[in-house]
Amino acid sequence: TGSPSSLEPGFSWRRQKAPGSSQLMAIAWSGSRFVAVGGQPTPVFTSPDGFRWSGMYPGIGGLEDVRGLADVIYADQFVAVGYSREYRPTIQTSQDGVTWKSVRVPPIVRTLEGVAWSGNRFVAVGDELSRDVQVISILSSADAIDWMSQSSTVQGGLKEVTWSGSQFVAVGNRWVGRDSPNP
Repeated sequence: TGSPSSLEPGFSWRRQKAPGSSQLMAIAWSGSRFVAVGGQPTPVFTSPDGFRWSGMYPGIGGLEDVRGLADVIYADQFVAVGYSREYRPTIQTSQDGVTWKSVRVPPIVRTLEGVAWSGNRFVAVGDELSRDVQVISILSSADAIDWMSQSSTVQGGLKEVTWSGSQFVAVGNRWVGRDSPNP
Protein backbone atom coordinates (compact mmCIF):
# COMPACT_ATOMS: atom_id res chain seq x y z
CA THR A 1 0.00 0.00 0.00
CA GLY A 2 1.05 3.57 -0.51
CA SER A 3 -0.12 7.04 0.33
CA PRO A 4 -3.51 8.15 -0.98
CA SER A 5 -3.76 10.61 -3.84
CA SER A 6 -7.00 12.46 -4.58
CA LEU A 7 -7.90 13.49 -8.10
CA GLU A 8 -11.28 14.97 -7.18
CA PRO A 9 -13.41 15.11 -4.05
CA GLY A 10 -14.58 11.67 -2.96
CA PHE A 11 -11.93 9.71 -4.84
CA SER A 12 -8.79 8.43 -3.16
CA TRP A 13 -6.10 6.39 -4.92
CA ARG A 14 -3.53 4.17 -3.24
CA ARG A 15 -0.36 3.17 -4.99
CA GLN A 16 0.37 -0.51 -4.71
CA LYS A 17 3.35 -2.36 -6.10
CA ALA A 18 2.39 -5.12 -8.51
CA PRO A 19 4.12 -8.45 -7.96
CA GLY A 20 7.11 -9.02 -10.22
CA SER A 21 8.83 -6.34 -12.26
CA SER A 22 6.63 -6.07 -15.35
CA GLN A 23 5.54 -2.78 -16.84
CA LEU A 24 1.75 -2.95 -17.00
CA MET A 25 0.06 -1.57 -20.12
CA ALA A 26 -3.70 -2.22 -19.82
CA ILE A 27 -6.38 -3.61 -17.51
CA ALA A 28 -9.86 -5.09 -17.92
CA TRP A 29 -12.64 -6.17 -15.53
CA SER A 30 -14.92 -9.17 -16.12
CA GLY A 31 -17.35 -8.56 -13.28
CA SER A 32 -15.44 -10.96 -11.03
CA ARG A 33 -11.76 -10.59 -11.95
CA PHE A 34 -9.28 -7.92 -13.02
CA VAL A 35 -6.73 -8.85 -15.67
CA ALA A 36 -3.73 -6.55 -16.17
CA VAL A 37 -1.28 -7.12 -19.03
CA GLY A 38 2.25 -5.98 -19.79
CA GLY A 39 5.74 -7.23 -20.62
CA GLN A 40 8.16 -9.81 -19.36
CA PRO A 41 8.81 -11.44 -17.06
CA THR A 42 5.08 -11.55 -16.22
CA PRO A 43 2.72 -10.67 -19.08
CA VAL A 44 -0.54 -11.26 -17.16
CA PHE A 45 -1.66 -10.48 -13.60
CA THR A 46 -5.06 -11.37 -12.17
CA SER A 47 -6.91 -10.10 -9.11
CA PRO A 48 -10.37 -10.61 -7.62
CA ASP A 49 -10.33 -7.23 -5.85
CA GLY A 50 -7.60 -4.97 -7.27
CA PHE A 51 -5.41 -5.46 -4.16
CA ARG A 52 -4.31 -9.11 -4.19
CA TRP A 53 -2.56 -9.96 -7.49
CA SER A 54 -1.23 -13.21 -8.96
CA GLY A 55 1.20 -13.35 -11.87
CA MET A 56 0.75 -15.59 -14.89
CA TYR A 57 4.24 -16.34 -16.18
CA PRO A 58 5.13 -17.55 -19.70
CA GLY A 59 4.74 -21.31 -19.80
CA ILE A 60 1.78 -21.23 -17.38
CA GLY A 61 -1.87 -21.22 -18.38
CA GLY A 62 -1.25 -21.26 -22.12
CA LEU A 63 1.08 -18.24 -22.24
CA GLU A 64 4.06 -20.31 -23.48
CA ASP A 65 4.91 -18.07 -26.43
CA VAL A 66 3.98 -14.64 -25.03
CA ARG A 67 6.69 -12.00 -24.59
CA GLY A 68 4.43 -9.03 -23.91
CA LEU A 69 0.81 -7.89 -24.16
CA ALA A 70 -0.13 -4.31 -25.01
CA ASP A 71 -3.90 -4.28 -24.50
CA VAL A 72 -6.73 -6.34 -23.01
CA ILE A 73 -10.52 -6.08 -23.04
CA TYR A 74 -13.38 -8.12 -21.65
CA ALA A 75 -16.39 -9.03 -23.82
CA ASP A 76 -17.76 -12.34 -22.45
CA GLN A 77 -14.09 -13.40 -22.60
CA PHE A 78 -10.76 -11.69 -22.18
CA VAL A 79 -8.99 -10.80 -25.43
CA ALA A 80 -5.40 -9.56 -25.29
CA VAL A 81 -3.04 -8.48 -28.07
CA GLY A 82 0.73 -8.13 -28.09
CA TYR A 83 3.78 -10.01 -29.32
CA SER A 84 5.41 -13.41 -28.98
CA ARG A 85 8.92 -14.44 -27.97
CA GLU A 86 9.86 -14.24 -31.67
CA TYR A 87 8.45 -10.68 -31.77
CA ARG A 88 5.52 -11.79 -33.89
CA PRO A 89 2.02 -10.46 -33.19
CA THR A 90 -0.13 -12.53 -30.87
CA ILE A 91 -3.79 -12.63 -29.89
CA GLN A 92 -4.66 -14.45 -26.67
CA THR A 93 -8.16 -15.33 -25.41
CA SER A 94 -9.30 -16.51 -22.00
CA GLN A 95 -12.68 -17.26 -20.44
CA ASP A 96 -11.39 -16.78 -16.88
CA GLY A 97 -8.18 -14.71 -17.15
CA VAL A 98 -6.13 -17.68 -15.93
CA THR A 99 -6.09 -20.19 -18.81
CA TRP A 100 -5.13 -18.57 -22.12
CA LYS A 101 -5.27 -19.77 -25.71
CA SER A 102 -3.28 -18.38 -28.62
CA VAL A 103 -5.26 -17.49 -31.74
CA ARG A 104 -3.91 -17.48 -35.30
CA VAL A 105 -2.96 -14.00 -36.56
CA PRO A 106 -2.94 -13.27 -40.33
CA PRO A 107 0.71 -13.50 -41.47
CA ILE A 108 1.01 -9.97 -42.93
CA VAL A 109 0.50 -8.25 -39.57
CA ARG A 110 3.72 -7.04 -37.89
CA THR A 111 2.47 -5.64 -34.56
CA LEU A 112 -0.76 -5.52 -32.57
CA GLU A 113 -1.16 -2.73 -30.03
CA GLY A 114 -4.87 -2.23 -29.32
CA VAL A 115 -8.16 -4.12 -29.26
CA ALA A 116 -11.82 -3.08 -28.89
CA TRP A 117 -15.32 -4.64 -28.95
CA SER A 118 -18.49 -3.13 -30.45
CA GLY A 119 -21.00 -5.65 -29.17
CA ASN A 120 -20.79 -7.75 -32.33
CA ARG A 121 -17.26 -7.25 -33.66
CA PHE A 122 -13.72 -7.18 -32.29
CA VAL A 123 -11.16 -4.91 -33.92
CA ALA A 124 -7.41 -5.13 -33.29
CA VAL A 125 -4.95 -2.55 -34.62
CA GLY A 126 -1.22 -2.28 -35.23
CA ASP A 127 1.00 -2.09 -38.28
CA GLU A 128 2.55 -4.16 -41.04
CA LEU A 129 5.27 -3.74 -43.63
CA SER A 130 4.15 -3.36 -47.23
CA ARG A 131 6.94 -2.94 -49.78
CA ASP A 132 9.25 -1.89 -46.91
CA VAL A 133 6.83 0.86 -45.82
CA GLN A 134 5.05 0.77 -42.45
CA VAL A 135 1.27 0.85 -43.04
CA ILE A 136 -1.65 0.55 -40.66
CA SER A 137 -3.05 -2.91 -39.98
CA ILE A 138 -6.61 -3.54 -38.86
CA LEU A 139 -8.00 -6.97 -37.97
CA SER A 140 -11.65 -7.78 -37.30
CA SER A 141 -13.44 -10.80 -35.87
CA ALA A 142 -16.94 -11.70 -34.71
CA ASP A 143 -15.69 -14.32 -32.20
CA ALA A 144 -12.05 -13.40 -31.35
CA ILE A 145 -10.96 -16.68 -32.96
CA ASP A 146 -11.15 -16.13 -36.72
CA TRP A 147 -9.53 -12.80 -37.67
CA MET A 148 -9.60 -11.12 -41.07
CA SER A 149 -7.12 -8.48 -42.15
CA GLN A 150 -8.44 -5.14 -43.33
CA SER A 151 -5.08 -3.73 -44.31
CA SER A 152 -4.55 -0.34 -45.84
CA THR A 153 -2.03 1.58 -47.89
CA VAL A 154 -2.16 4.41 -45.35
CA GLN A 155 1.32 4.88 -43.90
CA GLY A 156 1.82 4.74 -40.16
CA GLY A 157 0.99 2.43 -37.30
CA LEU A 158 -2.00 2.32 -35.00
CA LYS A 159 -1.60 2.12 -31.22
CA GLU A 160 -5.14 2.04 -29.80
CA VAL A 161 -8.76 1.62 -30.86
CA THR A 162 -12.10 2.21 -29.14
CA TRP A 163 -15.79 1.84 -29.92
CA SER A 164 -17.96 4.96 -29.57
CA GLY A 165 -21.33 3.22 -29.77
CA SER A 166 -21.56 3.88 -33.50
CA GLN A 167 -18.01 3.58 -34.91
CA PHE A 168 -14.48 2.44 -34.20
CA VAL A 169 -11.90 5.21 -33.79
CA ALA A 170 -8.18 4.44 -33.80
CA VAL A 171 -5.09 6.53 -33.05
CA GLY A 172 -1.43 6.01 -33.79
CA ASN A 173 1.76 7.53 -35.12
CA ARG A 174 0.56 11.02 -36.11
CA TRP A 175 -2.71 9.41 -37.21
CA VAL A 176 -6.38 9.34 -36.19
CA GLY A 177 -8.90 7.30 -38.14
CA ARG A 178 -12.38 5.91 -37.96
CA ASP A 179 -14.31 3.14 -39.64
CA SER A 180 -17.55 3.41 -41.52
CA PRO A 181 -20.53 4.11 -39.23
CA ASN A 182 -22.20 1.00 -40.74
CA PRO A 183 -19.82 -1.91 -39.99
